[in-house]
Amino acid sequence: MKKKLIRLFIAVGLVLGVGSCADVTDTPEYYGVYKEANIENIRPSSWLREILQRQRDGLGLNRKESGYPYNTCLWNGIIPEGGNPIAKGWWPYEQSGYMIDGLYRCGIFLRDSVLMQLGSDNVGYVLSHPRANGMLGPETLGENQWAFSVFARTLLAYYDYTEDDRIPVLLKKHFSALNDTLTNRQTCIIESMCKMYSYTGDKEILQKAGHIWDLFSMNGGTKDNEVFIHGDMVSSKPIDVHGVTAAEVSKQPLILYLYTGRQEYLDAALGFYSSVERENELPDGIPASYESLFPKHAEALHETCDISDFIWSYGYMLMATGDVKWADKMESAVYNAALGAINKDFKALQYFSSPNQLLATEKSSMAPYGEEGLSRQAYRPGFDVECCSGNVHRMFPNYISRMWMNGDEHEIVAALYGPSEYRTEINGTKVCITEDTSYPFSGKITFRFALDGAPVRIPFTMRIPSWVENAKLTVNAEQPKEYHAGGFSTIERRFKDGDVVELDIDMKPRAEKRTDAGINVYMGPLLYSVDIDENVEIIKDQFKTSVAFPAYNVTPASKWNFGLPENPEITVVNTGKKGFPWTPDSTPVKLKVTAFEIPEWRLLGDTTPGLPEEKIQVSSECEEIEMVPSGCTRIRMTTLPVVEYCK
Repeated sequence: MKKKLIRLFIAVGLVLGVGSCADVTDTPEYYGVYKEANIENIRPSSWLREILQRQRDGLGLNRKESGYPYNTCLWNGIIPEGGNPIAKGWWPYEQSGYMIDGLYRCGIFLRDSVLMQLGSDNVGYVLSHPRANGMLGPETLGENQWAFSVFARTLLAYYDYTEDDRIPVLLKKHFSALNDTLTNRQTCIIESMCKMYSYTGDKEILQKAGHIWDLFSMNGGTKDNEVFIHGDMVSSKPIDVHGVTAAEVSKQPLILYLYTGRQEYLDAALGFYSSVERENELPDGIPASYESLFPKHAEALHETCDISDFIWSYGYMLMATGDVKWADKMESAVYNAALGAINKDFKALQYFSSPNQLLATEKSSMAPYGEEGLSRQAYRPGFDVECCSGNVHRMFPNYISRMWMNGDEHEIVAALYGPSEYRTEINGTKVCITEDTSYPFSGKITFRFALDGAPVRIPFTMRIPSWVENAKLTVNAEQPKEYHAGGFSTIERRFKDGDVVELDIDMKPRAEKRTDAGINVYMGPLLYSVDIDENVEIIKDQFKTSVAFPAYNVTPASKWNFGLPENPEITVVNTGKKGFPWTPDSTPVKLKVTAFEIPEWRLLGDTTPGLPEEKIQVSSECEEIEMVPSGCTRIRMTTLPVVEYCK
């Protein structure tokens, strides 16, 4: 109701203090297949809730352990200079903006008053200190819109949760003061402009957002446009640009498509992501990126910022296209890359991580940035450059925010799977859907409907992942229906209190060959790695560490140098373990796989060795090795060489 009143106030020129009526529509057109649900309606449970609790109790409530700028006021004041001698002026605001957004959303999901107050205090300061020209954010940022675009996500989440009437008013003034000729990451303000248009129906905001992108990208674009010329994007030209820039800027035409329906915007995003998938994507769903996008190979790295940012961008691709592959990529990124980049107590993280990282030490990173670059693969609370220590807090809230979506006419969409609840109200009836599952370790997913009121007609949509051979869907124990892979399936009925929908997704282990002569083992969305024992050394007397929050060197203490035949024998082992599932010792599922040791494939230096260049012929007998989910590990060998057995 408040959002409709805001549209009315804008239309009559009262809220903005203008003399003429704004061009406002009460029902903004939306051209996507699915929409974001209000995050207040989503409640994670089981291990998903626990990972947020670990985030909160780890570096969340102890963010000062990550060093500058997390030991400052963040956006609740003016961040002092001098915390990092190489920092550009906008760095600390970008970095702290990541953290505030992640922790505020984490607080909403946990109903945690401390984290929610953190967001509220920062939002309150920014709203109460606008500049003379109406722009928000400190004067020191000047015209820089990238850092503010990051913080604006907190403003939007705060508005979703509180409907604070100041936000659309002040953001309108901010947008009105923008220069039209924004470039590269500065264009990311378009995301907030389109979202605010969806709330207010103010067409002037949408028109300006489109104008900014058209000047930047269309008709040859601006001369300082890095890789976002429209024709190049559509043609899927290979990309050489910073990974964060790739993830963030490329989604702006996609978001514009959601609210304009212009096919050329969608075509640009589809072409761009097709190039990233073809040239850069690693087997855990995230592209190689250190710092720029790199060609994919087994031991290539990706930056933790890119894990957060690509998860968010893939969510927009899912909403725009309804293509199940984007949801599959989001799950892969979270269950493999995101969990693999953190210490499981959330007291340390990696700046760079990889599907193949035999070493995670001060010297193991292949990034060519001197001593600081070498150290960025160790697990630690903070790094020489601070962005990942903030952005790591967005990974799991980003995922949970898009688990449940909405379609047309009260459609509820279970887009991403994991233990959770979704609550809403339809035609006066309160609806709660509980998703009871041990996914991603099992394909059995049960949805229990609780209705506080009369039965209501609901189109209920579920995803059938692209890796599935078959799936069965049962309603109230009736005769199951079978579905094939790669789409969304909808059942529409008058749901009543106590209804149960059961989805049984076939999870069979599978081996997939890669173009770099490697092979990967998956089961469901999980990528599996050799179970390697660890040598762990605490790194003492280091910057941005403490006794309670140390840094680690992690190296292998058992064999790792195995190859797999093209069609390995794989046996599923249910361990019976309960509780938090994301360590090698606590995972409920392991795989036993036939493998061959490759004695000549050895660790010769401080970095993870690449795959042998030629197909390996082995004469030794095979052995059975254990593989565990990649997200359970800190060091891992995931892409293994293909071997040929010769007697």
